Formats: sequence, structure tokens, C-alpha cells
Amino acid sequence: MPQSLPIGPSIVPDAELETNNCAQLVLNAYTISLTTSRHEPKAFDSAIRVWQERNPQAAQGEAARAVASIICKKL
Repeated sequence: MPQSLPIGPSIVPDAELETNNCAQLVLNAYTISLTTSRHEPKAFDSAIRVWQERNPQAAQGEAARAVASIICKKL
């Protein structure tokens, strides 16, 4: 029977780092979309799609609240 390798600190995902990465990706998507289309609802939808890709297990409706929070904290 093969032995499993112990999980070291470098292998375990850091939740805070993942949250920060997700927030940065959301802001990038929002900013780029807003810059290119100048249409805020489309930019917000683009940011929501990015958040949903990073959080596929999240409940329906949670994405819009999370994205709004990320954008508001940045402003």
C-alpha cells in the first residue's frame, strides 16, 4: 500500500492569499472592462464572472455582493 506524503505548509493553500488574489483578479476585470467599454453594468458583470470562476461552490447571489464589496473597498 503506497504511503501518502505529508502535506507541508507550502502545499496547503493560504486562504487569505487566495482571497487577495481573487480580489485582484476581480478588480482587474472590472477596471479593464470599464476602461474598454465604459459601460458600468457590463464591467460589473465581467467582475462577477471572474469571482464565480474562483468560487464555483458559492451560493447563487453571493457573487454580486462579494464583487460589490471588493470594488467598494478599493474606491
